[in-house]
Amino acid sequence: MFWMIAYGQEIRFEGNEQVKKYGTPLYFKDVVKKLDEAYKCEPIQNLSDVIDLIRDHPKLCKQYHLDEKHLSLENWQGKA
Repeated sequence: MFWMIAYGQEIRFEGNEQVKKYGTPLYFKDVVKKLDEAYKCEPIQNLSDVIDLIRDHPKLCKQYHLDEKHLSLENWQGKA
């Protein structure tokens, strides 16, 4: 879930000049990377890796009933 938030934050930041102007720098993605290192998780390199993680994660897909739209790269890109 943290990776979803980190990439969502980055997409919103990059796609909105007002957010870039008044928002704080993006620290959360670096925090999530450090958490992955601490827990010895496979490193996430890009949004496709996040989608693969979501697709293969039983708790996100089955228990939380995450919307299938999260599994499509097109639904992530260009959103502000």
